[in-house]
Amino acid sequence: MIAGQVPVHAIELEPGENGDKILGELERISSNSPDGTLVLVDVFGGTPFNASMQLMRGPSVECVSGVNLPMLLEVAMALQGGTADSLDALARMAAESGKNGIKNARESLSPAGGR
Repeated sequence: MIAGQVPVHAIELEPGENGDKILGELERISSNSPDGTLVLVDVFGGTPFNASMQLMRGPSVECVSGVNLPMLLEVAMALQGGTADSLDALARMAAESGKNGIKNARESLSPAGGR
């Protein structure tokens, strides 16, 4: 609703499945993405992350872990507005916006930064 239509693919990993399923899906998606593929994963070192590392041998795949909604929105808006001039720039933008989206409400809203 916020960013409109963006080229996003979600890959679900069910309990008991291994990275082969994810790797196969990532290969299919990246082979159909001439401008490159940005893979956003939940956990650094997890199964989706490890599968994406196998694709990063080539220059047209980047991976950023710690996915959150601010990261997704920033990437979606950059894709819509054409503000990322490269896949590398989009990955850096995703990581930065993900970090900036994490706030401790009490510290952020309190003038003294605490209780």
